[in-house]
Amino acid sequence: MFPQNKQFYKGVTFMELLVVIAIIGIMGSVGLVSLQSSKLDARLKAAQGEVAASIRLAQSYALQGKTQAGATPCGYGFRFTSQTDYQIFYRTPAASVCNPASPRHSAESFVLKDGVEIDQSDVNQEIYFTVPFGNISGPGIGDFILTHPNADNKTVTVNDAGNVVEN
Repeated sequence: MFPQNKQFYKGVTFMELLVVIAIIGIMGSVGLVSLQSSKLDARLKAAQGEVAASIRLAQSYALQGKTQAGATPCGYGFRFTSQTDYQIFYRTPAASVCNPASPRHSAESFVLKDGVEIDQSDVNQEIYFTVPFGNISGPGIGDFILTHPNADNKTVTVNDAGNVVEN
């Protein structure tokens, strides 16, 4: 009843090819958006680690009683001078007395990268560790909140015992 000599062609149509390319394009764009948010989170996490390490370095300098250019500091501190710039500083005695009014000198300066900033309210907040035991001095105990547009904030907390915690 049916002719036996009919030929069948195997292959894909142009429409099927377009559908497959569209699906691959959609999956690729979703993956790219996911990777972008991961990159932002990684940038914030890296900045958080750098800030925490700098605070620990200031504490270490105080514990060591590190001298600076022949001067013996009263202690070492950490503070943000702007939304992207931060520093480790030290104070030298004024009239043989160490107090918060003693001159502040920069020991090391750093800059946050990749669009990461500190929350505006944390600028000029400082953490200060006294020589020789690295005890915290003054009201500077608290949080440093790191921000980046389109990403969750990260926090570096210094508690009253001097522990540095990355949240």
